[in-house]
Amino acid sequence: MVTLSEDRTWDHPDMGKRIGFEELIALLRKSAADIVERMGGTLQLHVHALDLRPRLPTEAKQKKKSRAKGK
Repeated sequence: MVTLSEDRTWDHPDMGKRIGFEELIALLRKSAADIVERMGGTLQLHVHALDLRPRLPTEAKQKKKSRAKGK
């Protein structure tokens, strides 16, 4: 399981370019499928992704207000 709560990027392990969350998940899912295939289907692997970034401007504002009150 992979979770993401703020914007970020990662280095692609083969090409070295920066990739986003969706590309990272696709890469991990492909790797999992390759492992399952190499093992002859004797196991199952799943990659689950949770994108916890605020989706709406109101969510982002609410989060900032909550942090300010906690200080």
